Amino acid sequence: MSSVFPFVPRCSFSLVHVYSLHLDKAFEIATQNSISVYDALYIAQVITHNVPLATSDKRQAEVAEKLKVQAIFIP
Repeated sequence: MSSVFPFVPRCSFSLVHVYSLHLDKAFEIATQNSISVYDALYIAQVITHNVPLATSDKRQAEVAEKLKVQAIFIP
């Protein structure tokens, strides 16, 4: 696993519960930026928890950065 994801051992992860607050924000982000609610939900959660977003979705990273969220793009 470490050969596939060399950055994983240096990162910490947390499980985040989805609350209606996240869903409301996700719908807003999705409609204003023409992305799926699924992708917007991740952005809403990182905004709420003030953590960076790691993603391999270039459009999701662009929207996150537009919203002043630190996005780590993983090609």
